[in-house]
Parts: sequence; structure tokens; C-alpha cells
Amino acid sequence: MFTLVQHSGWAAAGKWDFKNAVELRTLSGTSAEDIRKAGGLIFDTYSEASIAEHNENYPPELKGMIPRVNGSFSNKEVQGQKLYIPEVK
Repeated sequence: MFTLVQHSGWAAAGKWDFKNAVELRTLSGTSAEDIRKAGGLIFDTYSEASIAEHNENYPPELKGMIPRVNGSFSNKEVQGQKLYIPEVK
């Protein structure tokens, strides 16, 4: 299973272009129930997570190539990266 977290380009390397971007992460060490309780997303397959990663990073209204999600990041971490909480529409 997979979820989305704050991009390691920001979380690990501090590159500003990735501050508002996400990347997929396996649920190693974190339960799906904990992710759901925090408001995060759960994906059964890598393919589903990869598609969601792209769609969240590049919403239709985005102009340009720097990724920018519409959601926010939780204080809950998955493998050292903040959990992504999608925007409620």
C-alpha cells in the first residue's frame, strides 16, 4: 500500500521548488488506519499512487512546470516525510 507525502526534494534537500510537491511512499512502519485518521490517502497499487501523485502535483489550473499541490501537510510523518492531506472539494 502507498500514500502521498511531502516531496523529498524539500523534506531532505530543502529545494524550494519542491516545498509544495508530493511524492508517493510505501506504508512501511505506518498503518493504513493511522493514515486515514490523519486525513491522508491510501492506494492499493503503485500505479494508482503514481497517477494521484502527478494529478496532485499538477492540478489543471497550474501554469508552469514547478509542482504545486492544493492540499496541505500534516505533522504526522511517514518515513520522515510529512503526510499529504488533499484539499476537500
